Amino acid sequence: MFSFWTEIFTDPLVMRMSWGTALLCLSAALVGVFTFLQKRSLLGDAIAHSLLPGICVGFMLAGYKNPWVLFVGALLSGWLGIGAVDLIKRWTKKLHADTALAIVLSVFFGLGVFLLSIIQQSGNPNQAGLDRFLFGNAAAMSAADMQLILLVSALIFISIFAGFRAFSSISFDFGFSASIGFPVKIIQFSLSSLTVFTIAIGVQALGVILVAAILIAPAAAARMWTHHLSKLLPIAAGIGLISGLLGAWVSYQFPAMPTGPWIVCICSFIVFFSLIFAPKSGLYARMSRVRKARKKILHENVLKVIYQLAETTGNFNQAFSFRELLKRRNFKVDQLKQGLKSLKRKNLVLFQDDNKVYLSNAGLRQAKQVVRNHRLWELYLTSKVGMQADHVHEDAEAMEHLITPEIEKQLEKLLGNPELDPHQTIIPKVDEG
Repeated sequence: MFSFWTEIFTDPLVMRMSWGTALLCLSAALVGVFTFLQKRSLLGDAIAHSLLPGICVGFMLAGYKNPWVLFVGALLSGWLGIGAVDLIKRWTKKLHADTALAIVLSVFFGLGVFLLSIIQQSGNPNQAGLDRFLFGNAAAMSAADMQLILLVSALIFISIFAGFRAFSSISFDFGFSASIGFPVKIIQFSLSSLTVFTIAIGVQALGVILVAAILIAPAAAARMWTHHLSKLLPIAAGIGLISGLLGAWVSYQFPAMPTGPWIVCICSFIVFFSLIFAPKSGLYARMSRVRKARKKILHENVLKVIYQLAETTGNFNQAFSFRELLKRRNFKVDQLKQGLKSLKRKNLVLFQDDNKVYLSNAGLRQAKQVVRNHRLWELYLTSKVGMQADHVHEDAEAMEHLITPEIEKQLEKLLGNPELDPHQTIIPKVDEG
């Protein structure tokens, strides 16, 4: 492992394989962010497959694998593919964008495979290795390939920096961008062209089948970690860079394993890791929020039941048994015991004789707040929405846990600081402290 991290700065072959793929992935990740935000992820896959005919035609014209000729052929074929997608959508009117993309993807790729088979049967000795554009071969990257990657990557970086405001505007609101005078068609064409450029330089290392993954996967993973575009771009770029370097390292350690598939596997692992462990949007974080919400609802329901029982007797220091709580509300026994234990740890309820509970001062304040939210919402539904008093309980049961202090103040103002709910029950006031 140590030898690889020294040779990426000293050995020309390892340098081209590692830094070339890393730069490819970084460039693709930056362009992919805007493609992802525009919900045009399948466009990258369609462009990647539409490049193959251009590569084959470029080879037929040049007679050998000139990277510049193949690159130009790939660009022209990619632009033709984008144009075909737009024409299909414009002419048919009834076909969705994904249908047009699928048609272009399959037709162009089929044509490319057909031309590739003709080349392989032509007897041209220079055609050896041309099939690497299907699956990629980073180890075969030449100095001319590296120069091309550096030039196109620099063009991509400059274009994104210069057109950041325009690209971000059409990515979030195409219609608004047009209304404020942006030349949206030119901007969209420029962004699509950058996508073509990115994929055209990436097919060498990743192949037309896998290159679309590195365009979208880093953006998808980065989206799980932030909601700000200014942070989304560097995070996606970092994921692309890391995936490229680690994929090259695995290929270096195990020569039988190709670089491209490993880059995609590593990037996919980062995507799945992000989907699960991202701090705000990840599955674990969402499950944690659900657990906390359910626990909060249980606590508030238990406090409310104890308050309602005490309200019937007029003594808020009275203790009530489990049986009385279960009779008042249909709790599960284990659920009620779990809620009471948790409330006891928070000093919101106190136990008497091990089988009866009553509210502490802090618990009484919280119970009053829940009941107040419930009754204010019931009154709002009856007086402002026009619902019948006997139809508002279930809605209030859900809303009582969601009403914030700001909403409570608005309800008080709107309802004129009421004292009774629709059932003529006192709306409790919550004491400070």
